Amino acid sequence: MQQTPRLGTKDAVASLHAVPPLSEQKAIVVRVDELMALCDELEEKQQRKATVTTKLRGSAFNALRQAETPDDLSVAWERISTNWAHLTNHPDSIPELRQTILGLAVKGELDRRIDTSGSRFSCDPFESMPLGLVGKWGSGGTPQKSRTDYYNGGIPWLVIGDLNDGLVATSKSSVTELAVAESSAKMIPVGSVLIAMYGASIGKTGITAVECCTNQAIAHCIPDPDVVRPDFLVLLLQSLKSTFIDMGRGAAQPNVSQTIIKAFEVSVPCIKDQSVIVSTFGSMMAMCDELEKQLLHQQDLSSRLAIAATRLAG
Repeated sequence: MQQTPRLGTKDAVASLHAVPPLSEQKAIVVRVDELMALCDELEEKQQRKATVTTKLRGSAFNALRQAETPDDLSVAWERISTNWAHLTNHPDSIPELRQTILGLAVKGELDRRIDTSGSRFSCDPFESMPLGLVGKWGSGGTPQKSRTDYYNGGIPWLVIGDLNDGLVATSKSSVTELAVAESSAKMIPVGSVLIAMYGASIGKTGITAVECCTNQAIAHCIPDPDVVRPDFLVLLLQSLKSTFIDMGRGAAQPNVSQTIIKAFEVSVPCIKDQSVIVSTFGSMMAMCDELEKQLLHQQDLSSRLAIAATRLAG
């Protein structure tokens, strides 16, 4: 049995260490105390700034979400856009910013703030309808596990873990044509929108980049090309993720049924305006990516400074 390494008293006493003269020791202690005091002061200032920033960000985002008139919305957006960097001083704040932008985007409000003339939109107002009318919905199935001839074929068979909120082209598992013909597995065409219905991943989405099958934990929608674009439908479903999670039923394995999803009422713009919204949202996400990169860089520099100060103190 391997013993835990330890330093004995005799070894410690016998070890040699370089010790500066007493006057230099006093100077080192004074200098380290000064640096530690500066670090304490800096940490206190950063904490106060972080607290203020969090409160300001929450207030600004709430004003944006709760705006009741176009003027209220314009003022709230102006407040955020002109103070962008000051409202997001930490990488952890970026997801909230992304979600706020997503909520505005699917309502068309993001583009209206960018172009107050409204000329970017051609077919207001948005049409209200249940999600069930945006396309043909269905769900997958799991072929009998004991049938080895149903698996390891050439057809991707997706489970929730394969969804990536983007294009899905591959999966860890696959099924055969025989499984599609004889079991609950169904072929789903390219360009279909997928959404997870079970567990902690409720609301996770994807767009099929290849013909595939899914298990029963995933619902799919084959979009009506005259009603909705696949990429806009994904944004719409992502904006409803927290709502679907709250609507999930079951203690051990919460789930939101396809029936609930299909019955949910949404507002859908025309196809042309969906294209504008998707494009603008993509540009805003690129800005969020850049901001996140800058914040991570600043965080890294702060960590290095703290490590350097600690080494100096040691």
